[in-house]
Amino acid sequence: MKIEVLPPGERPQLTRQHAFDWTALIERQVHPIKIAVLEALRWVGGPLSARELWLIGVGDPVYGTVAYHVKSLADEGLLIHTVSTPARGSVEKFYVLPSAA
Repeated sequence: MKIEVLPPGERPQLTRQHAFDWTALIERQVHPIKIAVLEALRWVGGPLSARELWLIGVGDPVYGTVAYHVKSLADEGLLIHTVSTPARGSVEKFYVLPSAA
């Protein structure tokens, strides 16, 4: 594709663009583990931790991957951290969907 260079101060002409494929964008940008986490929490209906989600088989066989996606959903406001409990020298955090909080 050749890139046209315009003189200073000129704008490119408006062209008709095709409709944007929003479905393709969503399929490429929304991670399947995030969808699985949200569906599992909706199905269970109660608070779950990243560890519990991992144990029931949500997503990746690596716990850290599931925990990462759970935290990112919480950071985005799509999950709410409801309670924490000490667990094996760490802290286990439990999450719910915003509609359940």
